[in-house]
Amino acid sequence: MDELPQDKPFKPPYPTPLKKSDKRSWFNLYKRGRKSWIHTMYEGSYRNKLSVIKLPGFKLFMPKRPEDVSKVLGGDYKDFPKSELVHNALKPLLGESIFTTNGEKWERQRRMMDPAFANAGLKKVFPLMLDAVRDQLERLRQHPEEEEIRMDAEMTHVTADIIMRTILSKPIKDREALEVFHWFEDFQEKASRVNVLAAFKLPSWIIPWDYLRWKKRGKQIREVLGEVIRERYKEFTDKEGETEYGDILEVLMGVEDEETQTKFSEVELIDQVVMLFLAGHETSASALSWTFYILAHQPKLAGQLAAESVKTFESLDTVGFTQVHKLKRARDVFRETLRLYPPVAFFARVSSGEKKLSNREAPKGSAVMVSPWMVQRHRDLWEEPDTFKPERFAAGEARKCPGAYFPFSLGPRVCIGAAFAQQEALLIISSIVREFEFSPSETHEPDPASRITLRSLNGILLKMKKREVIPEVAGSEEVPVPEQTGKCPFS
Repeated sequence: MDELPQDKPFKPPYPTPLKKSDKRSWFNLYKRGRKSWIHTMYEGSYRNKLSVIKLPGFKLFMPKRPEDVSKVLGGDYKDFPKSELVHNALKPLLGESIFTTNGEKWERQRRMMDPAFANAGLKKVFPLMLDAVRDQLERLRQHPEEEEIRMDAEMTHVTADIIMRTILSKPIKDREALEVFHWFEDFQEKASRVNVLAAFKLPSWIIPWDYLRWKKRGKQIREVLGEVIRERYKEFTDKEGETEYGDILEVLMGVEDEETQTKFSEVELIDQVVMLFLAGHETSASALSWTFYILAHQPKLAGQLAAESVKTFESLDTVGFTQVHKLKRARDVFRETLRLYPPVAFFARVSSGEKKLSNREAPKGSAVMVSPWMVQRHRDLWEEPDTFKPERFAAGEARKCPGAYFPFSLGPRVCIGAAFAQQEALLIISSIVREFEFSPSETHEPDPASRITLRSLNGILLKMKKREVIPEVAGSEEVPVPEQTGKCPFS
C-alpha cells in the first residue's frame, strides 16, 4: 500500500500577539480583555521573564521563568493563595468548591477529596468510560458524511457523559447535554466579562444583562446536577450509608475528615460535584476538541494513531484498562495539544507577603497570574514554540525545564483529576481515529479565546468520513525522536 503523504509542519491558530506600536491604554486593555486574556498579550510577553501590568489600583505580575512558576504554584500554597477574582467569577456555578477556596476550608476539602478519588480508582471507572465512548461512536456513525460536524459540541457530550456516569451513575441525555453545552458557553462569556469588570474595579451589575445571564446560567447548570445529588443524599441518609452505586458521589458522601470528624453536607456535595463536572468534562472537552482539529490537518499522524490503536487492542469489546495506557503516540499527541492549548490558560493567585519574582519585588496583596498559555509558548523555553511537534515529548523536551510545562497546574493544588482526564482522552482519541478520518473545513477557522477554559469562540467545525483503511506503514514505522538540546535558559 502506498505511504500517506508526509504531514507538513503545522502551526494551529492563536491570536496574533500585539506589537509595541499598538496603542496601550486601560480602555484598549479592557476591550481586548472582554474578548479574552490571550488577546491582550504582546509579542514581548512571550519572550521576557516577567510582565508587570498596571491596572486600576494594583499591579498584575506575570512570571515566565520556570523557577518562578514552581515558586508560585509548586511551593507552599499559602504563599500564593487563589485570587478572589476567580472565586467571585465562578461562585454562581461552583459555590464554595475546592477549585476556588483557600485556607482551612480548602485544606479540609482536599483531605476529603483525595481519598475519594483514590477509592474510586481509574481501573474501577474504566468500564463506565468505555460505555460512554461506545455511545459516542454510535452518535458519530449517525452523522451524515456530507455535513460538517461541530467537534467541540461532540467532545462536550462524550466527556459530560463520562463524568455523569462515573460520578452519578447516570448517563446524560442528548437534549440535556446540548443544553448544558450552550448554557456553559454563555456562562463562560458572561463570567469573563464580569471578571474583567472586577479587575478594573467596576461593579459586576454595571452591565445588567451580562450580570443576570451569568447568575441564571450558573443556577441552571447547578440544578441539572443538584436534583440528582439531593435525591441520592436523602437515600444515603435514609439507608445510613448502605447504598450500592459504587460511584464517586457515594464515596464522597461517606468520606469523613480525619481532623474535624465531619462529612460533606448536601450543599457542599453539590459544590464539589459541580466542580468535578466542570473540571472533569469542560477542560477535557476543550483539549480533545483542539486535538481533533489538529489531527484533521495531520492525516499521516492520524493514520499512525489509528494503527497504534488497532495494534494495541482488537476492538472496544476487548480493550482493557492496561492496554489504553500503552498508547504512547496518542499520549504524546495529547500532551502536545495541552502544551499549545492548555484548557485553563491562566492561574490567578495573590501574594500573601512581599515576594521576589525574577528581579522584582511583588508587594503583599499583589495579583500574580501564572499562564500555561504563555510559558508553554515561550520563545526561549521551546523549540518552534507555536508548531505542533508531539515528538518533543518522546525526546523529553518538557522535562528539561521543571515548571515550563504545567497544563494541570503544579504543587499542592495540582488538578485532582489529571490522571482521569488523560485516561479518558487516550480512550476517546484511539477509539475515534481508528473508525473515522477528519479533514479541515474549507470555510471555517476556529478563533481561540481564554475565558474559564480555552475554547474557540466560533466552534470547531470539521469534515468527517468513515475510515476505510488503516495505513499499514503507520503500524511499523518508527517515529524519529529528536535529541534534547540545550539547558533551561533561565536557570
